[in-house]
Order: sequence, then structure tokens, then C-alpha cells
Amino acid sequence: MNAQTKLIAADGWIAHHGGPCPEPWSTMVWVRFADGSEPQHPYAAGWRAQFWTPGLDSAGRPRNTIVAYRYDVPLTDVVDMGPGRVAA
Repeated sequence: MNAQTKLIAADGWIAHHGGPCPEPWSTMVWVRFADGSEPQHPYAAGWRAQFWTPGLDSAGRPRNTIVAYRYDVPLTDVVDMGPGRVAA
């Protein structure tokens, strides 16, 4: 399999613990923010890239960062690789 292996929850979400955007910027992903909110449609991963890394907004408040993401593909495209491991 040529696809990069990532740990993905059964529902397709991949945890993100800060740092730069983990995917090519044109990859379409759904995102979940630290406050639990989820936009109603997917975005290119490079959309507002500052949200991938914790920091402060322009008013000095903690930025609502992305804490999880999932690919914009049907879950049937996710391959089961055994307990706790899947590849997209």
C-alpha cells in the first residue's frame, strides 16, 4: 500500500495536537475546533492555515484551533488494518 498510514478513529477523525498543517494544502478535509464546533462543509487543508497551530488571535485571545480532522471521502474508502489502525 502506497498510502501513508495514520491512526484514524472508527468515525474517520484524526487527532491533531498542534503544529503545522499535516496535509497538502489542497487536500479536502472536515475540521473540528477546540470548542467542539465543526463547519458545515469541508475545506482545503490550507484554508486559514493559522488555525492548525495554537496561538493568539488579533485581540490576544487564545485562537480556536483545529483539534481533529477527517478526509472528505466516504468512510468506505478507509481501509481497516486491524485493531486501532486504519489507512485512508
